[in-house]
Amino acid sequence: MAYKFDKILNFRDVGKTVNDFLGYKLVKEGVLYRSARPDDASPRDRETLKDELGIKTVMDLRTKTEHLKQAEKRRAAGGADPETSPARRIPGVRYSEIKITGRQFERFLLSHLSWLGFCQFIFLYILGYRVQAISVISREVMLPRGLVCLGLDTLDQSGREIAEV
Repeated sequence: MAYKFDKILNFRDVGKTVNDFLGYKLVKEGVLYRSARPDDASPRDRETLKDELGIKTVMDLRTKTEHLKQAEKRRAAGGADPETSPARRIPGVRYSEIKITGRQFERFLLSHLSWLGFCQFIFLYILGYRVQAISVISREVMLPRGLVCLGLDTLDQSGREIAEV
């Protein structure tokens, strides 16, 4: 079943996605969903999530930097709500912010920067330009490594954080 939402991006049933990819049923469908930014949901989207799909918990895997970027976009669009605003949360749904990349992963990424990139990162970060500092890492390390390598790096470097989840 395809789900249509007004403002929730990239929503899908994880079980169905895996089963369709494999060509046989391995994962129970209708239990685990994924999407981008459910905090942007319209009132109708919120009703669908809670009442029709029975969503009880939202596990937010975004980093602090991703939350800051989203808050900046909201402010630029005229909404002054911070990223943690209760108004952005769906009443009756539990929220859990989960950090799956820890210090070891951060050190790993920093170790792959050039000296110039490392100096740029430190300079921007110290001056309070966190998002711009992270973009140095994105440009020099994350983009060249690609999604598959980053996924493997996350698994290799974030064992403790993943185990806590």
